[in-house]
Amino acid sequence: HPIFKPLLENSRVSKLLGTYVNYFKSALYNDGKIRTDWNQTGESKGGTASGRLTSDLMVLPKGSKAHDLYQPRQCIYSPHDDVYILAVDADQIELRWMAWVCQEKTLIEELTRPGGDVHRATASKIYKKSFDEVTSSERNIGKVVNFGTAYGAMAKALQTQVYQFTGIKMSYEEANKVIESLRGEYTQLEKTKKKIINQTIMNGYAENYVGRRRYFREISSSDWYKSSMDQRGCFNHVIQAGASDFMKSILVKLGEYCDWSLKNWYPIMLVHDEIVFYVQQGHINEVMDAIEQAKREVPLPEGSNPDFFPLSAKIGKNYSELEKLTAWKEKNNQIIEEAAISYSNVKLVRWDEISANHPEFFAPDGVHLIENGSDVYVAAILEALKN
Repeated sequence: HPIFKPLLENSRVSKLLGTYVNYFKSALYNDGKIRTDWNQTGESKGGTASGRLTSDLMVLPKGSKAHDLYQPRQCIYSPHDDVYILAVDADQIELRWMAWVCQEKTLIEELTRPGGDVHRATASKIYKKSFDEVTSSERNIGKVVNFGTAYGAMAKALQTQVYQFTGIKMSYEEANKVIESLRGEYTQLEKTKKKIINQTIMNGYAENYVGRRRYFREISSSDWYKSSMDQRGCFNHVIQAGASDFMKSILVKLGEYCDWSLKNWYPIMLVHDEIVFYVQQGHINEVMDAIEQAKREVPLPEGSNPDFFPLSAKIGKNYSELEKLTAWKEKNNQIIEEAAISYSNVKLVRWDEISANHPEFFAPDGVHLIENGSDVYVAAILEALKN
């Protein structure tokens, strides 16, 4: 019946109005600008009990180009010609954190493989297809499955999540089969989950890698629902709160490096897993260098490498039209390579390849060399000169 189309449209627009537009109005300051409040812990708007870092504007939807009219992201723009929006994202941070904490080799290998895509790899196992044959919708299902099963989703919940995020209907039997299949693939994940649950039952709390605790008083309850919620919650705390403290620590370090009162660059909000900055033209490389240095100085799980937790960035004048930022190292390497091709008297020494997977060559900032690294660096140059 034609009445349903306008009713559905009214429902959708009303949700956007109530969830986003009206909230933006409440966050409007006297100078006409919208500002966010940063929430370190707690069940605030967009917050999580696990302590995931949030800001009150993190609920901005991803949106789609088909509905540009209703994208609240369109209103996040730079007010000056020489100011850009820079969005820095810790790529698959919670999944990577989980893989490392659990020492799940299958996940670690896929996450470190050049061109690897753990969600596509999972989808290839579910649908018995080669890696390259997996479609984007199947990859989306793989993503839902990875996060859903990791945090203890059962078949019914997985059904709901797959439909909610992809619009694809999955039968209960299929969802259950997927869960059992991944448990067989990720055995170390299951062992670590059980270990965390047992420790929480014994102590009454779960503790992440920096020692932050969250208490779970119903984990031994005779009420199955309450105990199962706490069992999922304690594992979530170790993983999600650990990844959260990693990102918080980076922001704290950035505050030590930069006087944000100068307004050269400063964080304005957090949207999902992105930290969003305003950056003045000419300071973009400074921001990326500072973020990379901060990442290498903050605490990490024992034995982990900062390079396992990569950061990516997008930049632009409008938040809905950000483009990938090419790292300064890539640009400089390209210039050097072109010079070596153009001039016969220029010999290229691939220090990037020589130093790959050798963090022991570097100082804690990951850039400057220590004595061991300097020796290898000089030896590489001498070898090139001999040839």
